[in-house]
Amino acid sequence: AYQDEAFTKSTKMLRVLRLNKLARATIIFQRSFSRVKLSSSSWTLLGLGSRLVTIVLYMNHLICCIWFWLGDVSADVSFTGASWLGLKSTAADVKFRDLSSEYQYLTSLHWALTQMTPGSMEVTPQNSIERVCNILCLLMGLAVSSLLISQLSAKMVRVQTLNHSRLVEMDLL
Repeated sequence: AYQDEAFTKSTKMLRVLRLNKLARATIIFQRSFSRVKLSSSSWTLLGLGSRLVTIVLYMNHLICCIWFWLGDVSADVSFTGASWLGLKSTAADVKFRDLSSEYQYLTSLHWALTQMTPGSMEVTPQNSIERVCNILCLLMGLAVSSLLISQLSAKMVRVQTLNHSRLVEMDLL
C-alpha cells in the first residue's frame, strides 16, 4: 500500500512538473510572438504556406512508404527479378536491402522528395512496377507543384487587393 501511495504521489508530481513546463513554454511562445509584428495578411500567407508544406510532406511520406513496399515485394513478382533495394548504395558499397531500416526509410523519403522537385537521386526503378510508380509520382509531383504555386499566387494577389483597397480608403479620409 505504501508503494502504491508513493507511486501515486510521484506521478502527481510529474504531472505538476509537466504542467509547469507547459505553462512556461506558453509564456515564452506568447512573448516571442508579441515581439513579432506581422500583419494579418502575413499571418494568412504564413498559415497557408505551412499547411501546404505539411500536406506535401505528408504526401511524400506516403509515397516513401509505397516506394519502400514496392521495393520489398516487386522483386518477387517482376520480370527482371530486381528492385531498387537490390541496388548498391554509393555511400556504403552495400545493397540497400542490407542497410538499416532507418537508412532505407530515409533513402525512400529522399527518392519521394526528388519526384516532387528537380533533385537527383542514386536510386532508380529496376522493374516495370517501380517504373510505373515512378511515372505516376512524377505526374503527381507536376500537379502538386502547380497547385502549390497557384494557391500561393492566388492568396498573395488577394492580400495585395485587400491592402490596396485599404490604402484607397485611407486616402479618401
